[in-house]
Amino acid sequence: MRVKPTREDLTEIFKLLDTDSDGYITFSQYVDFIRKYLGLGIQPEPVPVPAEIKDNGKPNDISDDEWGFITVIWDELKAYFDKYDSGSKGHLTEEDLRRFVIEVLNENTQRELDYIFWNIFRVDPNSDRKTEFHEFAPFILNHAGEIALQRFHREQTRGKNNLSQNELSIVFSNAFSFLSTMRKQQSAISAIYTRIGNGSDPTYGAYLGWINRALANKFRK
Repeated sequence: MRVKPTREDLTEIFKLLDTDSDGYITFSQYVDFIRKYLGLGIQPEPVPVPAEIKDNGKPNDISDDEWGFITVIWDELKAYFDKYDSGSKGHLTEEDLRRFVIEVLNENTQRELDYIFWNIFRVDPNSDRKTEFHEFAPFILNHAGEIALQRFHREQTRGKNNLSQNELSIVFSNAFSFLSTMRKQQSAISAIYTRIGNGSDPTYGAYLGWINRALANKFRK
């Protein structure tokens, strides 16, 4: 970034990172710092999940439109996964994933690629850099949802932290523009807006919470 911080700056940054003042920086402290100071500084808000879930997996308090939206997105992602799973191995290699990111997400700068690969492979028990669908789908959904909100926020006035129904639709459309289903999901977005807003415009955190807890996990614990 062509920025050379002074020793004093680095000392202050270390103090911010080292929240327990033990002289060491853990991975979680580093991630918290990135989120707070280099991202939007927003933590996803929890989305309540009912105890009763029907046989088809649909929670009993959400609309058919909302559940259909979630299901069709996962179906489309599975189709993408199968398309880029060269050789039908049941997983994506690093090269398979690179092709998907460049061709589908249109993220092709080295910075964007480094960010994605660092995040998706930072927990890799086998160190084989292979991504199965249950790892691929949640990561892509969370990533696309966060990036779209960041891009939207950059164009807004300072201090904005809520999304009108139209703005929520715009953010969703930008996040998942690579999915054909986004052209016919206004009724689902209206249902999501009502549920996560709880009577008012939902916050950025409520939107991220829905992406993380509801969409990326399909309401499954």
